[in-house]
Parts: sequence; structure tokens; C-alpha cells
Amino acid sequence: MTIHYIASNLQVADRLAKLLERESIALRLLHDARNPWADPDWSAVDALLLFTPFLYEGQYIAAEKIWAHYLRAHHPKVRFFTAGIAGAQPGVTNHLDLLNLPESSSNFFGRTDSSLPTPCIDTEGLPLRDKLVRFFDGHGKESIFDVLSDITRLLGMAETAAQRHGDAFETVKTDFLNKLPLRWAELKNRWHNYYALLLCLPVAGVLRETDKLIAEADRDYMLQICTDERLYQDEALLNLLHSIQKSLLKVRQSCL
Repeated sequence: MTIHYIASNLQVADRLAKLLERESIALRLLHDARNPWADPDWSAVDALLLFTPFLYEGQYIAAEKIWAHYLRAHHPKVRFFTAGIAGAQPGVTNHLDLLNLPESSSNFFGRTDSSLPTPCIDTEGLPLRDKLVRFFDGHGKESIFDVLSDITRLLGMAETAAQRHGDAFETVKTDFLNKLPLRWAELKNRWHNYYALLLCLPVAGVLRETDKLIAEADRDYMLQICTDERLYQDEALLNLLHSIQKSLLKVRQSCL
């Protein structure tokens, strides 16, 4: 039996691997959790063991709930387990307590129901799922999708004012475009506050693409949106904003 694992403390994983060898269980490193996530060959993974919490960007991260959701959504055949020093908790059947190993690790890892929705262990790490929820929903204010929608709405109203009503550029700026820099700054600030931390997640590839889209929209449009009257009517800008929204939706659906 082969179990792929994710861990930041590889020495602990190596010690466990030596114990599991006695039962003909091989532990194979899938990802060093100290580094940003890189997609593996999932076709080779039958079971995944996440050592939690793991150390990333100077913080101990608890991401097991996100991982459980992601695997059910994208790799439902992969059986999911966690390992750590947290003890047994009610209803949690897929956690390996490293301080109290089961009599038979083969029976533990041989479970066939470990890919089904089950409660995840609660650890002392930073609860990354809660952090991700705050990224999307804001701190009791607008969601990031609300901010994107408002930016798109202002651009649409500016275009309507210019094309249908013949408003001069200065009027369009006063009524609509001058509001865009603040709204765009809100989106960028929220993104930059979370982006580096979230790269430890299995959606890192989507996050990197989103970062490129935001940088492109910023560089090619938003920095000059109030000085170049051609930019706000450029369909490519709306396409960029739509792509950013689609990417963020993909992240939310994959993790939450």
C-alpha cells in the first residue's frame, strides 16, 4: 500500500514512514508544504495523508477542511487522511494521532470510506478556511464579487453615458470614472493581503492566473482609466474583469 503525503516537518514524516514499513505501507512525499503548491500527477495518488498543521510563510496552517472539500470536488477517488498531535475527536475517523498510533495502521489506511464527507480534525493552526471565507466575504462588508460588480457597473454606466447620451469625457469622469480608482484599490488591497498565504492551497495554479489577470488590468487599464478616454470603452477590459470573476469563483467552489 502506498500513501502519498504533504508535510512541512519531513523528519516527523520519515519517522512515521519507518514505522509503517513494518506493515508494508510506503509513505511517498507528494509535496513539501513549506513551499507554494505545485500540481502533482494525481493519477498516481490513491490515498493522501496531510500532516496538520503545517508550517508555511512563518505560520502553522490548518487547511484540512479545504483539502477535504477540494478532493471531493476534483479527485473524489483519492482517500483523504490527516496526521498530527491532535487527539481523537468525536466523529473524526480519518485522523492519525501521532502520539497514539492505532494497533493496525493497515486497517486505518485501508478504510474505503475516507473519501466521503466526514468531519475534519480541529487543530491549533491558523484556520485557513475561515481566512478564505473572509477574503471572499469581507469583514462584514462587501464581498470581493460585490466590488468587482460595482467596477463593472461603473464602466457600463460610463459607456452608456458616452455612447447613448453623448456625454463629454470630463462629465463621464466626474460621474463615473473618478470612482473607479478607489474601488479598484479595494480589490487590489484585499488580493495582495491574502495572495501569498493562499498559494499553499491546491488551487495555487488558479490563483497565479488570477494574479496575472489583475496585474494586466491594473497595468493596461486602471492606472490610466481617468486620463485616457479610450480605455473605459475597451471591451478587453470587461473581458479581463469577467475572467477575474470566473477564476475567483473557481477558487471558491474548489475550496469552500
